[in-house]
Amino acid sequence: MKKISLFLISIIYIIFFFFYPNIIKQNIIDVCLIFIFQVMPSILPIYLFSNILISCGILGKLSFLLNKIFHFENEYACSIYLLSILVGNPTTSILINQEISNHHISQNEGIRLMKFTCFVNPLFLLNTCRDFFILLFLSMIITSIIIGYFSPNKNIYNSPSKYHLSINSILYNIPNMMLNILLIMIVISIIKSPLSLLSGIPIITYLGDLLEISSGIHHIINSNNLFLICLLVYSNGLCIFLQTIQVSSFIKPLTFCLYRLIYLILASSITLSIHFLFYC
Repeated sequence: MKKISLFLISIIYIIFFFFYPNIIKQNIIDVCLIFIFQVMPSILPIYLFSNILISCGILGKLSFLLNKIFHFENEYACSIYLLSILVGNPTTSILINQEISNHHISQNEGIRLMKFTCFVNPLFLLNTCRDFFILLFLSMIITSIIIGYFSPNKNIYNSPSKYHLSINSILYNIPNMMLNILLIMIVISIIKSPLSLLSGIPIITYLGDLLEISSGIHHIINSNNLFLICLLVYSNGLCIFLQTIQVSSFIKPLTFCLYRLIYLILASSITLSIHFLFYC
């Protein structure tokens, strides 16, 4: 049945590509422009300065204040968590994968961090969800505290030697990282293409919005439906979801899906509860 379904879906897309090639071409061009003018200028500086902040070790010094809640393995884990609040995904996952590769944190700690570092960039959230910004951001913080507290670190790991920032190693990883992100964005745009023919149907429009948070949130925010906003914001959309999986080689995709589902349910419940108590 699975093979038959995949075969039928493939046939449908081939037919669509044959009859509507201009839609595919235009979507790919639009995605490339978004990547060049929006995604790359935001991810690259954040990635570079995040590495500098980790290397300085200043953020890690705050671990003594947060250890009773988050049970960090060492100061590097604390730095990644604090940065995750500011940078969001997929940059957070890139940093976690990098610190595992550099043996600054263990793989178990990296997997544990993935449970509660599911933040959305606060600047993006402020610009797109201005009326709900405080509520959404507060809910993400509360959710991370709850999951972090109930995810104790069983692996006691001594802090490694001082971090040595290697600009060459950072620059070496950037082309492959950025290319992977672009390719996933293109694949998602191709998947969304047939949905443009059914844009008049509300449920189809929303399913398309779930694929990409940057474009989807602008449509959903106008509906003023907090439940739909929660689903999109806390899931990050399929595009960022796949980007995060792509750069997180240390965690199994099904495990990550489970963690993200738990985060989505808990964060949405907190948001809707606070809204009901204080705004209704």
